[in-house]
Amino acid sequence: SERSPALRKPLEQPGSARLKQHMESAPPAYRSSPSRTRSVLEVKLGNDLFDRFIVIPEHKLLFCYMEKVAARSFNMLFKNVRKRYDRIQFSSNPWWQNTPEKRGFSYGMLKEALANSTWHKALFYREPLERFLSGYISKCQPG
Repeated sequence: SERSPALRKPLEQPGSARLKQHMESAPPAYRSSPSRTRSVLEVKLGNDLFDRFIVIPEHKLLFCYMEKVAARSFNMLFKNVRKRYDRIQFSSNPWWQNTPEKRGFSYGMLKEALANSTWHKALFYREPLERFLSGYISKCQPG
């Protein structure tokens, strides 16, 4: 039996077969693989990512979030964690309350914390094709 469109998985949405085929035929440089995985220390931290980190210094925690991967939920979670240390966390806006800059971290200090084994680091990600398709459906399709 045909499932309703609302219950389909992203890759079962109309037109997704062509997109999936295109992604599978992409050159290896555009697909993730274990051989392309690099350590945090080898990756050049760009200034464009600086405000995508959430810093919880009281717990020595760095969290990097990305759009379409529960970004709002993670910002709300860490805002609530920091309420006991910082009254500004009671404001209604969850965004950019715990960026490195707001926590007094410079670019260099963030890089040091990333390299420091006593700091906990976290990142959640989704399978790239599913994330892309979800974003497309959310932002590009009417209704």
